Amino acid sequence: MPVPNLKEVLLSQKLITVVIPVYNPTEFLFETLSCIQNQTYKNIEVILVDDGSTKETSLEVINAVIHKYSQIKVERHDVNKGSSAARNTGVRASSGEYVLFIDGDDLLDVTAIEKYYITLENNPSFDFVNSYVIGFGSHDYEWRGGFHERELFLYENRNTICFLTKRSTFEKITFDESLRQGGEDWDFWLNAAYKKLWGYTIPEFLFFYRRSDPAGRWSVLSSSSNLENFGLTIRKKYQSALNANGFPNKTFASYQYQIPQLSQYQIAENAQEDNANRLLFIIPWLEIGGADKFNLDLIKGLKEKGWNITIACSLKSSHPWLKEFQKITQDIFFLPNYSDQYDYYKTVSYLITSRNTQLILTSNSLYGYHLIPYLKSHFSQIPIVDCFHCEDPNWLNGGYARMNTVYADLIDKTIVTTSHLKNYLFQLEEGRKKGSPIEVCHTNIDVSLVKKDHEKRSQIRNSLGIKDDATVILFSARMVAPKQPFVLAEAIQKVLSKTQNFVCVLLGDGPLLSSLKTYLSANKLDKKILCKGYVSHKEHLNYMDAADIFFLPTENEGIPITLYESMAKELVYISANVGGQKELIDDNCGYLIPKSNPTTEAEQYADILIDLITNVPKREQLAKAARKKIVAQYDIKQMHDQMHAHLQTAYKNRAKTRLPVKEEHYVFSLSLFLQQQSITDSLWNEIVISKNQKSSNLNPQMSIVSPDEVNELGWWKQEYHVLKQWYAKEYDVLPLWYQRFGHLIKLLQGHRSLKSFFKNSK
Repeated sequence: MPVPNLKEVLLSQKLITVVIPVYNPTEFLFETLSCIQNQTYKNIEVILVDDGSTKETSLEVINAVIHKYSQIKVERHDVNKGSSAARNTGVRASSGEYVLFIDGDDLLDVTAIEKYYITLENNPSFDFVNSYVIGFGSHDYEWRGGFHERELFLYENRNTICFLTKRSTFEKITFDESLRQGGEDWDFWLNAAYKKLWGYTIPEFLFFYRRSDPAGRWSVLSSSSNLENFGLTIRKKYQSALNANGFPNKTFASYQYQIPQLSQYQIAENAQEDNANRLLFIIPWLEIGGADKFNLDLIKGLKEKGWNITIACSLKSSHPWLKEFQKITQDIFFLPNYSDQYDYYKTVSYLITSRNTQLILTSNSLYGYHLIPYLKSHFSQIPIVDCFHCEDPNWLNGGYARMNTVYADLIDKTIVTTSHLKNYLFQLEEGRKKGSPIEVCHTNIDVSLVKKDHEKRSQIRNSLGIKDDATVILFSARMVAPKQPFVLAEAIQKVLSKTQNFVCVLLGDGPLLSSLKTYLSANKLDKKILCKGYVSHKEHLNYMDAADIFFLPTENEGIPITLYESMAKELVYISANVGGQKELIDDNCGYLIPKSNPTTEAEQYADILIDLITNVPKREQLAKAARKKIVAQYDIKQMHDQMHAHLQTAYKNRAKTRLPVKEEHYVFSLSLFLQQQSITDSLWNEIVISKNQKSSNLNPQMSIVSPDEVNELGWWKQEYHVLKQWYAKEYDVLPLWYQRFGHLIKLLQGHRSLKSFFKNSK
């Protein structure tokens, strides 16, 4: 499989020296060196500092390492001088612009050094960078301590000694070689803070710290009293100065108007390659949901077809599905962890360059859309394919579909998951005269894995106390207004007047869950409608085994993944004729009612449910037909083949000349930003008004809040900032900060003068 030429990769990477101090190492050293060798960052030199090892077995390990890794530099101490001296020796012998330390039995995630490097490059004020820690060995744990805890360092060491810094940092600070019994790292961090050197901890678990009993190695750590005494000693040394001056507070680089320097981002010409296999996939996050399941299934299939995949996530999140995605690719980057949004383009550009990216795929990422004009300006030879799943007509004046139409002339191919969505795009763009080709590729599922499990059916029914002959109606979705859970409740209430041989099970949480439970209890429906809350995807499939009918009274929909799953699990699907659902459901395998009003819909749903509960042979016939249709037309392998073909076609038909980027692309992003700013400011005014409102007849929209009133409301002002942060996270609607566009926003907000707008200064 072709990979970027190492020489090309190194054009975008500065030399990093990895210093590994060892004293009587074990064979764990080979694991450490292997993890360094496997790093995604390639421009590395390794210096092994033997701090006077004496054990014969350890000397054999060192000799074996030298034989196996001939490129490693080895520095030796004639006698043991301690970890601090070994690290200082490594620094003096280093050639890299950056230096990273790791002990000879610890490990790193394959992306760790690259993420450390990107963060320091994006944020020149940071002196150090490290990450969250996984402890393993004598005991396992997760450690989220780091630079963000600042004053807490006076009372406890919150960092390990694995970090990246510029070599020039050691002109200002070194390791104290007099500290040989432990605690030298704690002293180093307080000394750094004293000298106003500080850093940033990436909120990812990238460092793996092997735990062993320290009692026989360092006296400082041999007992709690010894550690406490050491703490008293170093506090005497640094505390008064740190209390007076405060701990340094390093933050992400602030916005500065600067045209990107393209010399930083060189990429090899791909014109000679007939097929593409290096993909950058820009998505919002790795959450658990239908769109994310599609992303997971997609990259799994593309990986099997030989694609090298790099993922860039544009939203802050805990990314609960990270481990699932890592089973397919380790090359995953979370843009909010390395800079503020106006500098995301630097990380994306670096990833494109270092991987010699051949194709960019975006899916449901607003930032991905905002980035398109920049990408087409600076990486014109790389085709961009946009894939999305839903229309969202009430969000941002058309949601992702609207965003797609704005940038359609810069997108090489658009892939949607329903024919309905394709038609919607044509309506938005009046025939889509200027846009890229639109292809339909249904999401599909793995029918070999998603099928009826009769053993699970019995287990789930027994656990819920449901009889074998009772009909189980399943609802699985977020408890939000568009899914209409109260329409479901009203329909079930009507069914009860005709038959009681059924149970309805609701899966999912959301803002309406609490009020729904109250409604069910008040109407004595809580014995027939069981709310199970959030369940994992695996449990969700198990409940499908127990069910007979899948009921989703939704207001709008694309084609939810649960539709494919329910049909594959031999359930009869009942929903509204909205979105693309009619592309799967017909009279032979389910029911779709016309959209009308909640009361009418509840009556129609009730009639269908009563018929299916009382006519078991009919229900079973529909269920078998549903499974048969999914197997024949919607297996996941078909989706993999189609997506692979669409991407290859986009690559082969890529534009050979630079596409013009127009003012309208940036004006659209600007309008979105100003719209969200206006919404946020309006909400802030409403908060203030509700706090100070003297009369219930006061019209909030007509009220004016004076600056003095705002200043007096400290707590509410804090709420305003929380609200703004929430909007930034929820919508990711911030402008492009490239070229004069970002500068213009600063001008409009009064942060820069009109005169500065006409200068080409940074």
